[in-house]
Amino acid sequence: MAADESQFRDRPFVEQIASALGFDRLSQALPGPALYPPSLLLAALLVYDFGVVNTIFHVTIGPHIFVTTPTAVASIPGLALAVLGIRYMSDGYASALERLDLTDRTPGDDLSAFERAVSPRAKVAVYAVGAVLLTAHVLFYMAPMLVSVVGVPGLIHRIVIWNVYLLFVVEFALLYISVHVSLPRRLRAADVGLFYYDPENMGGFGPLGQLLKRSYYLYTAGLLLFLVITFGPVYLNSIGATAGAAAAGSGGIPASTTAFFTVAWVVGVLSIAHSMLAIHRLMDEEKQEHIAALEAELRDAIEEPYEITTAERADEERLNDIERRLDQVRSTRVYPASFTMWSQIAVSVLFPQALQLVLQATG
Repeated sequence: MAADESQFRDRPFVEQIASALGFDRLSQALPGPALYPPSLLLAALLVYDFGVVNTIFHVTIGPHIFVTTPTAVASIPGLALAVLGIRYMSDGYASALERLDLTDRTPGDDLSAFERAVSPRAKVAVYAVGAVLLTAHVLFYMAPMLVSVVGVPGLIHRIVIWNVYLLFVVEFALLYISVHVSLPRRLRAADVGLFYYDPENMGGFGPLGQLLKRSYYLYTAGLLLFLVITFGPVYLNSIGATAGAAAAGSGGIPASTTAFFTVAWVVGVLSIAHSMLAIHRLMDEEKQEHIAALEAELRDAIEEPYEITTAERADEERLNDIERRLDQVRSTRVYPASFTMWSQIAVSVLFPQALQLVLQATG
């Protein structure tokens, strides 16, 4: 079953909004492979924001945002990354659960908890709080600068368009939390077992491990783009960039910004550590439970099992079957990751903070 047809795939708000605005029909009408409708929605917003509105401001009121803050261009791949992450995590969540065969493994159990990655109420609540905080930040900390550069129309535009962009950021963040925090808890609650004949030898949890790893990569890429946006003006200033960029970078990076980055980095590290450890514990407990059960069967199949020199194998065929199953269980890994994957995760964990320290030291 395709991921987008799975009962476990929740439809993100940005997909619903794009569909309501007709971008799904536009995706089908364009030549070539069908594009993801939210990506077309984002493209339209970026063209409207940077291509139309900021160009009008540049001609009539004040300089284009790319003139005052050239590193703002990094927000474009940042938002594109959010759209990519929304699609990947929505599909990956559904695909990983399909590969786990929950319907067959937990017959009769209620699987409705898996059918919605994030509840609509949670999305609305988080977005509402985020919109209030973002608007307050712009009004109380950025309004004087924005009014002096692009006037009141520019201030209003910034508040509106940034709150629209916030939809993509909130959707990405909530899906990320769902994958790394909620999903492991749901799997434990459902008492999902291991598939001991998995060709990958990961008990059927291999796709889940890939989802955890790649979603963390997307999170890390977002942190790196944040570094570009925040540290970029300082370096442009140091090499004699435009006056606008120099003004933006004067005074260096605020301590609050570096603290925010460090907190975001720690949150990411804790998220991947939590999800991997939670899945490991689930897999290990399941494996140890089956090993104990099979060892009990072995004792029943052998007379005087604790006397190796005198023990007799009562039922040779049964004993061979138990030993074969025991070997299969023992060989199954208890982490949804290979050695190569662990190496890749380790690099992605250390790189952002190391880069920030280097930039702070040289900025």
